[in-house]
Parts: sequence; C-alpha cells; structure tokens
Amino acid sequence: MRIWRRKSSLRTLSWIAFFTSLLLLSPIPSFAEEPLRFYAFINLGCSQCVKALEPLQNLYNEGVITCDVQESNNTQKFDMITSLVGTDVYIELPLVGFFKNGRLAAIVFSVHSEKDWKEIVKAEYEGVPVYSNLYDLNGKLHYDKVLTNQNTIDTIAKLFTNDEQIESIIGHRDLNSLLPFIVMAALVDAVNPCEFYVLAVFLSLIVFRFGRKAVLKDGLAYAIAIFIAYYLLGVGILRLIGYAQQMRFFIAAVFGFLGLVMGVREILGVILNKKFKNVPDSFSKKLSVYLRKASENPISAFIIGLVSGIFLLPCTSAPYLMALSLIANLQSILEGMLLLTIYNGIIMVPFIVITLCIYVLQLRTGDLKRWSSGRQRWVNFASGLLIIFLGFYLLSTLFT
Repeated sequence: MRIWRRKSSLRTLSWIAFFTSLLLLSPIPSFAEEPLRFYAFINLGCSQCVKALEPLQNLYNEGVITCDVQESNNTQKFDMITSLVGTDVYIELPLVGFFKNGRLAAIVFSVHSEKDWKEIVKAEYEGVPVYSNLYDLNGKLHYDKVLTNQNTIDTIAKLFTNDEQIESIIGHRDLNSLLPFIVMAALVDAVNPCEFYVLAVFLSLIVFRFGRKAVLKDGLAYAIAIFIAYYLLGVGILRLIGYAQQMRFFIAAVFGFLGLVMGVREILGVILNKKFKNVPDSFSKKLSVYLRKASENPISAFIIGLVSGIFLLPCTSAPYLMALSLIANLQSILEGMLLLTIYNGIIMVPFIVITLCIYVLQLRTGDLKRWSSGRQRWVNFASGLLIIFLGFYLLSTLFT
C-alpha cells in the first residue's frame, strides 16, 4: 500500500514537473494590443485635402499622424511609396498607411467614408491590400491589389513610419553632391550650336547696321536676357514638378529617358555625319523675324534675347530638364536656386566671351563660325556622351 502511494505521488510530481516546464518554456502571450496607427500623406495647405481626411479622424483621431507632402522629405517618401506600390493603382491624395499591432495592414489612396474605413480596419488578408476607388455595384470598397513581397512591404512600412530610415532608402542629395552633375549639364548646354549661331547672326546684323561700337551693349543685353529667360523657365518647371507630387517619379523617368535619346542622337549624328533639327521650322522662322528687328537700342536686344531664350529651349531641353529634375530633389529651396543660378551663369559665359571677342579683339563673326564648325563634330560627340551619362545617373536616382 505504501509502495502504491509512493508511486502515485511520484507520478503526480512528474506530471506537475512536466506541465510546469511546458509553461516555462512556452512563450507568454500578450493580451495588450498596440493602438491602431494611420500615417496620412496630405497637402496641409489645401483645405479640401484636409477635409478629405475628416472621416478617418472622426473615427480614430488620436491614431492619425499627418505628413505634409509640401515638405521635400515627405515628397520623396510619397514618390517612393507610389513607385513601390506600382502604376496599376489609381494614385490620389490622401495616401494613408494603416498599421495594426505595429504591422502595415493596408495602404489606402483617395477619399473614403467612415463606413469604408471601418471595413478596411476590420479586413484581414495574407499580405497588404492596396485600396483606391474600386467599388462593386453595391457600393462596397474592394482592394485594387494585395502586396505579398515582404521586402517591398518592409520598405513601405519604413517610409511611412521612420524618418531616420529615409536617408538609407532614398539616398541623401545635397548641393555638394549635385554640383558636379549640374555643372556638367550646364557645360553641355553652353556649347550648344543653336545658341552660338543665333548669337553670331544677331551680332553680325548689329555690326553690319550700326558698327562694332554697338556690339558690346547689345551683346551683353542679349546675354542677360538669355539668362533671365532660362532662369524664369527653370523656376517655372521646378514649380510644376513640385505641384505634380504624384507624377514626380514618372517625370524624372521621362527626363532621364529623353537624355538618353538625345545623347544617342548626338553620337549617331557624328558617326553618320548627319545634322538633326533641334528647333521646329515654325520657331526658326519666328526667331529670324525677331532677329531682323535688331536695333542699336539695348532694350531691343534684351527683348530679342528673351524671345530667343524661349524659342531655343527645345534645342537645349535635354540637359536643362535633367538638371532641373535633379535640383527638384533638394530639400533646401535656397540650394536649388543657387544651383539654378550656377547653371544659367555657365550658359551665359559663351555669350559674353563671343561678344568681347568681336568688340575687343575685333574678330569677324564669319571667322568665329568657321572656327566653331571645324570643332563642332567632336564637341557634339563629347556632349552626347555626357548627356547619356547624365541620363543614366538621373534614372539611377529613382532606384537608390
């Protein structure tokens, strides 16, 4: 009897020890769920945009964190997220990243009702659903797609939540890192034959009609006008890129591809000994009309310079557009304006040099044309290579 009781006690102790070890070795479940979080990219300067977020804020006010897309850092994050999500989704602000228990649970574009948000929060999927404006006939919201690649999901989650990670994801670019590429693009633009020949024709008319003394003031007025025209066009294009937040990735891709095409065309022109038209015939005819109106008055030269700057933009568009796309990535507006000034200052140098050569050294425009023609082929070849390099660099910034 004692033996049986002893065996029973040992068996009981063994079972107790077994279950105790299971409890100690098994993970302790956490019953405290993390609060829901909503990271919303929105234009805080737009009252209608802010109002679009009200249904979400009415439901989960304390969990909604807004990120203003007018800030450069947030713009870059928005561009990266939309590019990672893909082009097969309707992209519209606001963009909201919904996090449940610290995990990215949904990506939501566009305006939605409180009912939609309740459905989004309640839904459970293998992966991360992406919503925009896809509804069935009963008015129920459906996802556009479901992201399943974990690397993509983790990257998007970091872009939504972690400011410190943005540098390693998109790469930091400042004035010093972009300056060599801006100077390179400006040098390609500065040696463009379109600008040289237009200035040569203009100064030839000035010398023929009014003598060499009028060259200095008219040539400088023309050069200053070109600088102002290009600068204002650059500012305008930068503002357009800034407004088109949802299209910035696409714009940079188009500008980079344009650079590659123009660079290859320049090199083919040298190899095949063929000249390609850079300025439409209609622009050339209008420009010729304005050049014939040249007078001794510097104001007239200034106006002609402004018009020439506008008409010549198609001829110089590839390097300038690529440079502007790079400048648009800067976080500092002042740094962007400084790089724009440097770019256009470099473009002005050949205009000033040619003007001084004709005025001080009394060179003939015909001599300058012959000197330029003898070297233009190799200049075009070098320009083509530089434009291709800039195009590849611009495209590479979209994926770094």
